[in-house]
Amino acid sequence: MAKQVFIGIDCGTSGVRAVAVDADLELKAEASRRHESDLTRHDVDSYVKDALAALADCVWQCRQGGYHVEGISLAGTASNLALFGRSDGPSRFGRAIEPLTPAFLWSDSSAAGDMVEPTSAESLRRVYEQTGCPSHPSYWPAKLRRLSNTSSWHSASVIAGVKDYLVWILTGEWITDPSTAAATGMMDSEEMRWAEEVLPGSTSELNLPEIVSFGMSVGLLPSAAANAGLPASCRVYPGAVDGLCAHIGVGCSSAESASISLGTSAAVRCLSESRTLDPAGRLWCYPASDELWLVGGATNNAGNAVEWMSASLAETSFDDLLDAATSIDSTDLVFLPYLRGERSPLWTDDLAGCIAGLRPEHGSAQITRSLLDGVAFTLRELTTIVRTLIPTANTARVGGGLAQHARWLQICTDILEMPVATVDPTRSTGSGAAMFAIAGVEGGTVLQLSEQVGAKEILQPSDIHRERHRRSYERFLSVRTRMLASEQSLESSNHAVPTS
Repeated sequence: MAKQVFIGIDCGTSGVRAVAVDADLELKAEASRRHESDLTRHDVDSYVKDALAALADCVWQCRQGGYHVEGISLAGTASNLALFGRSDGPSRFGRAIEPLTPAFLWSDSSAAGDMVEPTSAESLRRVYEQTGCPSHPSYWPAKLRRLSNTSSWHSASVIAGVKDYLVWILTGEWITDPSTAAATGMMDSEEMRWAEEVLPGSTSELNLPEIVSFGMSVGLLPSAAANAGLPASCRVYPGAVDGLCAHIGVGCSSAESASISLGTSAAVRCLSESRTLDPAGRLWCYPASDELWLVGGATNNAGNAVEWMSASLAETSFDDLLDAATSIDSTDLVFLPYLRGERSPLWTDDLAGCIAGLRPEHGSAQITRSLLDGVAFTLRELTTIVRTLIPTANTARVGGGLAQHARWLQICTDILEMPVATVDPTRSTGSGAAMFAIAGVEGGTVLQLSEQVGAKEILQPSDIHRERHRRSYERFLSVRTRMLASEQSLESSNHAVPTS
């Protein structure tokens, strides 16, 4: 009899990864496709082709190994959005719906000018209390206001993310999970429904995916099963937003441990037993199960900033640049790493990067080290805010591509001043997504599965550089405060009315 496996599909910013694990979370097969883009938009057709190819490759490996795929679950990036409509030409992927726009990712800032100015601080607060999301152009409301002024809007019939589209291709159902819906900034997370109060204009005339429970599954379309080589009995689970999948994937199953993702962007998250909102509106809060919530914040700038540094200034490889930068004990530079604006905790899209203290003797290694410190200081700030709301979070687990660099990870641990545990690199967003399929087929909960993920190594913060890191962190915050004040002053002077 064939052994059972479950596939998790991680639809990430820079590509797609499909992993097959057994009920004990042991990796049995994996396949990936890197998606070439500017990291702000995806061509939906080519991205979906990549995803289906990765899925088919993973299924083929499973069949070669004698494994039977029982279920599939998906993870998708927060707040990505595309418009879909009827196809007048040949159907794509065997269906008569096609994307009318690219998928606009969390990092796309083109809708910044379409933010609705709140009538009062109280109205802004009400939206946050209803949705659990701060007002920001990365979320759907601003993106939809911009799209409502385009020709594609009049041809559209469905608004959805790429993960939702993949589920539709596989099953014929437009459905999404509560965490993905919450990450749009358009769901009333108390009542678990689309919030009509924040839907822009004529959005209500278009179809939104149905919000279904985390444990809900649907069957495969015969054509989708045949194309991927899957058994007809395989069930498809909508899964969750990638942040939740990454959180449980690295073994964070309670409010005692935060997760830190270090990849293209970076994030800090923790589970809460109640719907926990930040009084200052700096964090988001998404449903994680019928009883738990995921509280956290994400920074726009992490691995993508180092990639920029490597390609634009250092003229060396990413890995060599990291090695050179982390071999330096410290630097007197301050690098505010806001190359792509910032989400948590500032939620300001027009913020720019800044280097303070630059002199001729500073080279690419010193500048990069200050950039890495700036990312770590942002993580410290987010961790401090999360722990203020959830004080039981006294340790962290880390995942993502940058987490594989030992010296960089120790620097982060020292700056965070808390124990940080690493996990096997196979424990990932994809394996976290697969947990939803395992729980659906085998019974139990995803948190019970997450408890099975053990730590590979626990890093302890060093006392040697503690005071220096604290001083550097305070300087980082001071430089940022002065920069923000300077920008506000310039903005005010630009709008001043001449007196003569």
